[in-house]
Amino acid sequence: MAVTALKIGETRLLFMTVQKTDGGVDVDIYMANEDFYPEGKSSVGYAQQDEEEYHKELRFKSHERGHFISEFSTNPEWNPDWTPAVIEEDGEQSQVQ
Repeated sequence: MAVTALKIGETRLLFMTVQKTDGGVDVDIYMANEDFYPEGKSSVGYAQQDEEEYHKELRFKSHERGHFISEFSTNPEWNPDWTPAVIEEDGEQSQVQ
């Protein structure tokens, strides 16, 4: 399961997905409190994309509009501004995924 958190005005939303075996994803959209805990019942949807594609597109579009909240979202490697960490060991650099 992956989660993307958005804040639009004072409204906080959580998009939670589960990958389906047929290639699509089930999408549950929750309202969230100020600590980004889900509240109430979800709105249920389906997307034909795989889970990674769905969240990457949602994050890219919401990031452009200033709505994406990375600290409450899972899978940071899917974030628009993500860069792998670089560590230096014995004078050699390598990326950490």
